[in-house]
Amino acid sequence: MYANLYRMKKAVAETPYLLAELVKLVRGETHHARILSHTDIDMQEAATAALAAIATGEEPDRGALGVLGVLANEQHPLSNPDNVARAVLLASPSLADEVIRDGYAQAARTIGSHIKALAGIWLDKDLLLLYRRRLETVFTAPGLIMADRKPRPAPTTLKSAGYGERAETVYVPPYRGISDEKLYRIAEALYHPTRLEPMSPPETVLVNNVVYSIMQAILENRYTMVAYAAADTLAGGGPMTVFGPVGKPLLTRSGAATGLNEVLDIVEQFFKAAGRRVNRKFLLNYFDRIALIVRLGEEVVGGRLDIYNVRPFCEAVGGELLEKVRADVKAIRNGGDAENAYAVTWSETDPLSPLAQLHIYLNAAPYLTQQKLDLLEDLATSMITLTTTYVRTEGHTDRMGYMTLKLRQAKESARTLIQHLLPVNAYVPAGGPKGLEKIAWTLIAHMTGV
Repeated sequence: MYANLYRMKKAVAETPYLLAELVKLVRGETHHARILSHTDIDMQEAATAALAAIATGEEPDRGALGVLGVLANEQHPLSNPDNVARAVLLASPSLADEVIRDGYAQAARTIGSHIKALAGIWLDKDLLLLYRRRLETVFTAPGLIMADRKPRPAPTTLKSAGYGERAETVYVPPYRGISDEKLYRIAEALYHPTRLEPMSPPETVLVNNVVYSIMQAILENRYTMVAYAAADTLAGGGPMTVFGPVGKPLLTRSGAATGLNEVLDIVEQFFKAAGRRVNRKFLLNYFDRIALIVRLGEEVVGGRLDIYNVRPFCEAVGGELLEKVRADVKAIRNGGDAENAYAVTWSETDPLSPLAQLHIYLNAAPYLTQQKLDLLEDLATSMITLTTTYVRTEGHTDRMGYMTLKLRQAKESARTLIQHLLPVNAYVPAGGPKGLEKIAWTLIAHMTGV
């Protein structure tokens, strides 16, 4: 396995050389171009058509056949479809996005235009060095160019490639939580990019992790879990978001929804059947906490979270417990008794379980800035204060002392989430990984989230 992994990593690391060869060939600046100089073909058009034919498997025209003949006789590395694909993906972010969305076979239909675009790029020594630096971290932190290695990239080259001209401290998870087998599969996918099938963008995978983490926190708090189950019963099923069922939301982006009080009436009756007295203001505080968690989560992912259907996750995690709550809610609405209330409300919960999804988020993210790290710690702290419904009071009999202790314990637990991240000094791109790095990040995100 390790021999194959080394071979694959070596093949990916050679991509800058292949990229330079590709550009030279298309521009007609190679030995191969001189061999064909006696023909009446346009070398750039013929080379582009030949490489596109290799990558797509389409029938080449007369000019392309001449170039293919030279490539085949010379055993040129660009006669391999995977070599062509890697070289083009490295320098063409738009093709990388197409591959992620449509798969390589479909995206390769436009590969000719991408190869033509490469002919306009003058791949000087600094730019090729930059490409090599990018591929050095493609398996560990896609998008970063480490600043502690010499020679350092020229500021103008960094800027032209979309990177910051000054290095900054960012954080990466050690080994990314990836097993040897998964790392091998990532390397194999990058070694054979022509086999890539359509995939969800890595940003979507990360958003799902944060959304699932929020829903896990809601389900670990018995009060909010009963409220969401009650709202789900009143709504008669349908899609579920972090704000509750779409047909009966408990929260909106501006605060409490109109149906929240109706649901809280049922929650009070449910806990009364279990021998617990519930303070309405106490319950409302939980929903204020959920609204805060959603806002923090949206800052982390940079987009809305209330548009994702999390019903499959809720059913998988809640399981039999949710069914018992729904049965009791139906009984309460029909004037009966809640038979399962005691067993549900007194069953054990794990206040730290939402952190598991955030750990997956960390392992799937390419890197984290200090700002992102602070947001994640705030998010984790808020989740734990929601899921922790009991703490040792250690002599605190007043509510203020209880809440202070609870918050301190939550912060201490949240720090465990990020304490193993490694700080690195690196140049960071605007907009995240590009080209082949984006493909690598996509594969890492999917394999980490499995």
